[in-house]
Amino acid sequence: MPSRKLSQSIVDKLQGTGSEVIYFDRELAGFGVRIAPKGTKSYIIQKRISGRERKHTIGRANILKFAEAKNKARVLIGEISSGSDPFSIEAKAVTDFDTLFERYLVDHAEKLKKRRSCLEDRRLIQNHLLPRLRAISPEKLSRQNVIDLKLDVAGELPKTSKSATNIQRGKADLKGGKITANRCLSLLSKVFNFGADNGLIARTDNPVKRIPKYPEKRREDYLGMDELASLRAALRRSKKYKLELRSAIDAIEVLMLTGARLNEIRLLKWTEVDFEKCELKKPDTKTGPREIFICPRTKNILLRRHRSAKKHDEYVFAGIKKSSPVSLAKPWMRVRSLAKLDPKYSLHTLRHTFATQAALHGVSAHQIQKLLVVCLPESGPLFELVPASDMELRHGQEINA
Repeated sequence: MPSRKLSQSIVDKLQGTGSEVIYFDRELAGFGVRIAPKGTKSYIIQKRISGRERKHTIGRANILKFAEAKNKARVLIGEISSGSDPFSIEAKAVTDFDTLFERYLVDHAEKLKKRRSCLEDRRLIQNHLLPRLRAISPEKLSRQNVIDLKLDVAGELPKTSKSATNIQRGKADLKGGKITANRCLSLLSKVFNFGADNGLIARTDNPVKRIPKYPEKRREDYLGMDELASLRAALRRSKKYKLELRSAIDAIEVLMLTGARLNEIRLLKWTEVDFEKCELKKPDTKTGPREIFICPRTKNILLRRHRSAKKHDEYVFAGIKKSSPVSLAKPWMRVRSLAKLDPKYSLHTLRHTFATQAALHGVSAHQIQKLLVVCLPESGPLFELVPASDMELRHGQEINA
């Protein structure tokens, strides 16, 4: 594993590589920062205790400051050097999956993962993993058991098949399909790694490792220029005849113009809008804090809404009840129908469309994440993409085709 001098600024600049990597601190041996495949950073300790390599997560790097994490690590490493096991209290061995899954959820998922990811883990455990594994000890789970679990979740386990330790077959309404089976394998592997790293299970092998998953074809539909024109026309007609809440129409248009995720716009609050810098400051998104640059047309939509907003209004795009965000599911279905678009297109398609337009303009995948969007006239392309480094020069300008 690579080692280097670590500091707060260096940790902030570290980038993911698409696979897990750990950078250890040259000053404090055993202390480091782990970057997950998706870029999540966590401070960890990795030390040998009683002849066995152990990993312990101190906390997420976006929550815990570097100096605080290093101080905690220094105390724990000092205890390990003196011959004690600082994790022994929390590392009581478990003999059943009920306890192992609950420990994973409480000690790992709820502390280190976002709420939505934690809820998804709990759903997979309660609906698919625990019903099938409750009768098996984690220490005795075999590779064949895991293969049978995968087949059963996908609905492909033959009725005559019987595991060596008899996994409990899922009920008919608990069949999840191949994609769910893949998610179950990934989660079960994480749970075994968590159990081994924290001394909850004695086995050092991971029975899920190298079990092939079902192939997944990522579908990324996007709108063509004719379809974008139809969508614009449908939005204009919905405004003119008041077919939908104006907040819903405005939210859909902002999604189209920013390439933001659905809830980044639907749950947008006035405190996150910076009109002076022409950006939306989201403190907690799927990938952490991020700034979304807005074009003049988007800014005009937000300014209009701000002029009519009341002082106590929280959400930019509120529903009928001003205290809650607007629902976009049904308005999108009606607008999509009005535009005569294929029902396969979801609101997330607007994000794919944004990225596709960027690629057509010759922008690299890395640059797409760091772009300033500058709108073109209504008759031109959806937008022109300008690197964020040009932000100061291009803010508030309309660019002619």
